[in-house]
Amino acid sequence: ALLARLSVKDSLAVKPLCACLAALARDLRQEFYPFLQPRVMPVLLQLLDVQDAEQLEDAFSCMAFLFKFLLRFVIDDFTSIFDLLFSILRHKQWYIRKFCAEVVSYLIRKLPTERLETALSHVLSSATTAMVPDLDALSAPLSVYALAHKRKEVEEGVSQLLFEAVKGVQNGFHSKFPAIASTLVALVPGRAGVRERR
Repeated sequence: ALLARLSVKDSLAVKPLCACLAALARDLRQEFYPFLQPRVMPVLLQLLDVQDAEQLEDAFSCMAFLFKFLLRFVIDDFTSIFDLLFSILRHKQWYIRKFCAEVVSYLIRKLPTERLETALSHVLSSATTAMVPDLDALSAPLSVYALAHKRKEVEEGVSQLLFEAVKGVQNGFHSKFPAIASTLVALVPGRAGVRERR
């Protein structure tokens, strides 16, 4: 019933409904998580298709609380959660890309160091695939301008995500910066060969 109410177009009750959803996740946790990806996330992502700044803030805040309360489970499913949010990370509106980057960067910072390589490799490979689309699979041909614009949206979204992941307070770096930076450097093509030669 809660998700059905959230799905109502132009609802005036988005804020309290999002607060109820976050409270349910906090109280139920393990029992709530199986519904996060198949049921809850699609409804929240649908709320982002508006011009209403307050509704956007409510939806992203709800996502952030859900990830906080369900962190142990979300971390285990990082790649599938990222895939759900990747279309938002490369959204045509810059402020939606920024909000999404802030939410996903929280998960990256919470990943154990030994799992950073797998997660960041997935982020970068997703970006690469999106920037070089399969032209044969497109339903309609894209102009050179449209392709360049889509690539720019992906570049800016992923760049914002990586920036948010290492950004700390008072213009400093987050404590996770060394691990994230070294992992990104290690993922540079040919880097392993350079280390071996040394």
